[in-house]
Amino acid sequence: MIKHIVVWRLKQTAQATEMKQKLEGLKNLIHEIQNLEVGININHSSESKSDIVLITRFNSLNELNQYIHHPEHQKVAQWIKTLAEERRVIDFQEEA
Repeated sequence: MIKHIVVWRLKQTAQATEMKQKLEGLKNLIHEIQNLEVGININHSSESKSDIVLITRFNSLNELNQYIHHPEHQKVAQWIKTLAEERRVIDFQEEA
């Protein structure tokens, strides 16, 4: 299993709920996604630098790449680029 995690800091945190809905909608549109979870940060301390996280799982790197290039993902990703101040990504293979 490949885990793909993306964390964003938004220009306006009020848009996090709409962003969460759009990301969660991808689960029904892209069959390569094995699991998808979106969380809005509830920690508002000065040490917390991120507003929203996406955690997805795929069977392989090939399926992750299919997801990344999927037209529905591309639509949402382009929209998110207009909202995000910062984006961080990590992909790793889960151990059994």
